[in-house]
Amino acid sequence: MRLSRIFYRVFILFSLFGFFHSAQGQSSAGQASEANEEKEDRFSFGNISPVILSKDGIEATFTNSLSSYWVTSKFGEIILDRYRITRFESNLNLNYGFSENKRWDLGVQLKYSRLRFDENSRNSPLKVFDAPDATSLGYSSVSYAGLRLRSMPFENLPELTLQGSVLFPVAKEQETRSFLGADRIQTDLTATYFKPLTTDFYFYLQGRYLLQIANEDNDKTTHFPGISALIVKSFLDQRLFVFPGISYFGAYQQNYKGGRLTSQAQYVMVSLGAQIQPLDFLGIFINAQRPWYYKSGVSFYSDLVKNSYSDWALGVRLMF
Repeated sequence: MRLSRIFYRVFILFSLFGFFHSAQGQSSAGQASEANEEKEDRFSFGNISPVILSKDGIEATFTNSLSSYWVTSKFGEIILDRYRITRFESNLNLNYGFSENKRWDLGVQLKYSRLRFDENSRNSPLKVFDAPDATSLGYSSVSYAGLRLRSMPFENLPELTLQGSVLFPVAKEQETRSFLGADRIQTDLTATYFKPLTTDFYFYLQGRYLLQIANEDNDKTTHFPGISALIVKSFLDQRLFVFPGISYFGAYQQNYKGGRLTSQAQYVMVSLGAQIQPLDFLGIFINAQRPWYYKSGVSFYSDLVKNSYSDWALGVRLMF
């Protein structure tokens, strides 16, 4: 099938770009609030939260991200064709507080993914939820399941928290795992630093390193380093937050064990998000990102159209 072959080649070049950016879009909205401990646990945005749960505390987060962009098929500077790639991901996270001194907690994570390749680049990104037709390919599955550990490593530095997770691919079909970018064990190490600047302004810094480890399905190891910075402004007595931000991430691939890393892509993203806290135990956030700077390391035969890239994240957090 000609369409399948073309989409697969494009996918090999660009799936890792959307994969990491989708994850980054969810996590770059993660925040805590005041120094007041009683209120602090109320505030968190996104899939990565710097808040450590109290003993027997339970946190449930449900985040959804939708990223979409055009990809050109080309030879040198000659554009041959243009396609749309759309990725949707949902993360369900449950965390439980085991620590008497509120220094660490444990959690589980389940990820569901959808991916659509459209020969018609003008199609809406929302078609990712439709069944594929004659001019598109689509894949969907519960893609990953894993464990998470969150900790405060230094008692005298409560602003700093570390989180580590290990996710295992669970999609049944090998082709589905490959197209969803979920064919290898994935590790994720994240450090977050949240600091109140005034009673209404906060600074948030996050460093993150994702790693997809080579296996029999995919003999390449892929590295995703990233860093994000946000300024958070609160309104309405800590019930509304607005947070503009900027982030960088890169994608590097190791084609064989012991081989050198080759750059696949570099991104600088700008974002704007908001969170509403209608109840003490309920937070709802939305976040949007667009590329400010983009450079591809594999652009001779195919390239991403920067101005076409959009990314939205929507999430809910519940505390029990």
